[in-house]
Amino acid sequence: MSKEDSPHPVRDPGRAWSSGLAWPLAVAALAYAAFTPALRGGFVSYDDVDLFVHNGGFRGLGARNLEWMFTTTRMGHYAPLTWLSHAVEFAGFGLDPAAFHRTNLLLHALNAACVFLLAVRLLAAARPREASEHPLALKLAAAAAACLFAVHPLRAESVAWITERRGLLGSLFLLLALLAYLRACPRGSAAVSSRGAYAASVLLLVLSLLSKGLGMAFVGMVVVLDFYPLRRIPAASAGWRSPAARPVWIQKIPFLLLGLVSAAISAWAARSAAGTVLTLEQWGPLARAGQAAFGLAFYVRKTLHPLHLAAVVELPYRFDPTEPRFLASALAVLLAIVLLAATRRRWPALAAASAAYALALAPVLGLLQAGPQLVADRYSYLACIPWALLAGGGLLAASARCRPIATSALFAAAGVAVIALFRLSLAQAATWVDTQTLWEHAIAAGEPSSVAYVNLGSLHAEAGDSDAAIESYRAALRLRPDQGLAWFDLGIQYAARGRLEEAVQADREACRTLKPAYKALVNLGVHLDRLGRLDEALEPFRAAVADADAAGPELYSPVPHLVLGAALRRQGLDAEGRRHLQIAAASPETRAEALRELSR
Repeated sequence: MSKEDSPHPVRDPGRAWSSGLAWPLAVAALAYAAFTPALRGGFVSYDDVDLFVHNGGFRGLGARNLEWMFTTTRMGHYAPLTWLSHAVEFAGFGLDPAAFHRTNLLLHALNAACVFLLAVRLLAAARPREASEHPLALKLAAAAAACLFAVHPLRAESVAWITERRGLLGSLFLLLALLAYLRACPRGSAAVSSRGAYAASVLLLVLSLLSKGLGMAFVGMVVVLDFYPLRRIPAASAGWRSPAARPVWIQKIPFLLLGLVSAAISAWAARSAAGTVLTLEQWGPLARAGQAAFGLAFYVRKTLHPLHLAAVVELPYRFDPTEPRFLASALAVLLAIVLLAATRRRWPALAAASAAYALALAPVLGLLQAGPQLVADRYSYLACIPWALLAGGGLLAASARCRPIATSALFAAAGVAVIALFRLSLAQAATWVDTQTLWEHAIAAGEPSSVAYVNLGSLHAEAGDSDAAIESYRAALRLRPDQGLAWFDLGIQYAARGRLEEAVQADREACRTLKPAYKALVNLGVHLDRLGRLDEALEPFRAAVADADAAGPELYSPVPHLVLGAALRRQGLDAEGRRHLQIAAASPETRAEALRELSR
């Protein structure tokens, strides 16, 4: 009796592993394990402390908390669902950083499983014959692609930094939206095969954008997929403009509108954080173009050579287009564009991966620059998935063309690469366990960073080592003379050592470079007062009040009213002084001290 005629056919163990949840669960477990050193970490002084330790807005699930979460743009981001996830954590575990880290790792594991499922669908669409004839190779190639994405050390910043929960959660909903879109829009058909899946895709995109605005380019990504590998839009001649393609374009309208709304909200949120968005005078068009070219080249280079990764790669103080790193990046991008244009029909997968990569990066390439970073590892999280899928597609194609021994060697090589990346990811995740390790590693990585030196200076100051703190702040200012926080903290250290004239000079620079500047203005007035120049101190105190009142509710402080009121009363201007002290007394932060001043 033949195998086909047998009533009890032999079970293929490979086919058993090629179905069910075993594959995505294995990928998810590996992704989780690669970043477990983060579970030992705390809240680092790179936004974590300000967002969680010093912020009570998310600590609860009441109406006022929910209102805050859905209206706040704290530190330049609108991410209500991310805040909601932190509120749930706080309700269960309080301010235990291990719980926050654990959720980040779980979200990354889920994302890795989604990338595996996405890879299975896209590789099967790109190479249907190979996928049909070699189902085990398809799953192996998809697993390799997912692992090359998920255990890469470029993911460490997104996973090990609590603040970047918004990127993980936004990515999860976006990947689910892509999977729903693939189910709704099958290969080779301009029609929607499942209205429910299509509606789910739109809803999941909304959830992604409410977690972080990284999905604003979703519409461009699905257009790329429609060209290749789904081939829903003919790429040849004018096929993409034909009436047959019209339904495909109509299907993109909800995604386009959501992307435009998200872009507007993201721009508004970024501008709400004073001093975050750079003007064209601060960072001109040529600098932005150079930054964009550098970013496009940087993430590819670090994907292939993931060493010396730093928490901050900072904008240069002045942009020089002839600087080797910018010149080489621009030339590399131009060459890549020429090569892709010449080979787009021969290698459509490479063209599609490159287009998806550029679209995912477009919002963070610096054209609307927000923050001090030139590039950031976290920006590679979604953008580099196409390269992992491209590698998986290459493995699948090779498995159909090579002899079994060669195919085995290729998959073994992919396994070795995953193991090497896994070890690098463990080490990179460990650099995020505490503030000092993070910033010392950033400096050791060879990326000049005034932000790193300022944070190290703060650690030295907290430890009582004033000399080391001053040297760190000076090192920051040698890199960036406009580093306002370095001037501010330097003034505090000078004053603590009785060097008041130097403190005043540092305070004046801090007032010029910090936005908002009211804290520096208060310190300037206090130090002038200590020098016996109270008349002169009134001017920065008044400026501090105006600056604090204009800062908005998120940044407002009553302290300027307190110090101005006390100074005015000492100058004999009792009525005006009492008015400012009464304003300070209305705030819990300054009530006790203001009432003491008023009782004198």
